[in-house]
Amino acid sequence: MLLEYARLGGIVSLSVHMNNPQTGGPAWDANIDLAEVLRPGSVAGRDWRRQLSLIADGLEAFKEANVPVLFRPYHEMDGRWFWWGGNPEQYKRLWRETFQYLARQRELNHLLWVYSPSHRGDQLKHYPGDRWVDVVGFDAYTSDLTGATKAYRQLLTTGKPVGITEYGPIDGQPRPGAPPFDWSLMATWLAEDFPKVTFFMAWRDHWGLAQHTGAKALLTHPLIRNRSAARTIPVVEECLQEKEQ
Repeated sequence: MLLEYARLGGIVSLSVHMNNPQTGGPAWDANIDLAEVLRPGSVAGRDWRRQLSLIADGLEAFKEANVPVLFRPYHEMDGRWFWWGGNPEQYKRLWRETFQYLARQRELNHLLWVYSPSHRGDQLKHYPGDRWVDVVGFDAYTSDLTGATKAYRQLLTTGKPVGITEYGPIDGQPRPGAPPFDWSLMATWLAEDFPKVTFFMAWRDHWGLAQHTGAKALLTHPLIRNRSAARTIPVVEECLQEKEQ
């Protein structure tokens, strides 16, 4: 399905939610010692690398089809709701070793590595470095995205393309009887507050475009490029060209 989506002109973005390699629980199981995961030969480390190997196997299909992928591992690392969050120095090592395995050892050079903290914290506290990141962005769940302008400006200092890597117009679950969100506001915010943002991703379920109003007005706005507007997106091509240099 994703390969067909790419063939039709869409950009493939993959977010990774690896299971907790120490407990076997889901990504949201934060009970872990990252140092143990990173220790060579540890049980947790072997499970982490086993999962990476499976991910690499799946990503090879996109490489064979010459499809670039916005690859977003270990997101919202500035919080403590995922097992990879909370320790900046160990997180940087986790990211770099993941990059080393996938990009170098497995030669998956079609990946564009996307670093994306939540919008409320220090955006660069966990930043692994320019060599290991292609695109930066932030995740935000709020009805007023203008509260993320500080995060946006901080990420711009990296010199990387900036995206809104997840957006949901509700912080938490919707309140009974609450009015729907007007998604056309996104176009206004992009024009006035985030002019250098190159892409955004609307999150699913009760945050999604189909659950609220204004989706058509947003997606047909002159600022927005859809599959019908172009078969390739310049920012993706530019990032891949930079990786080859």
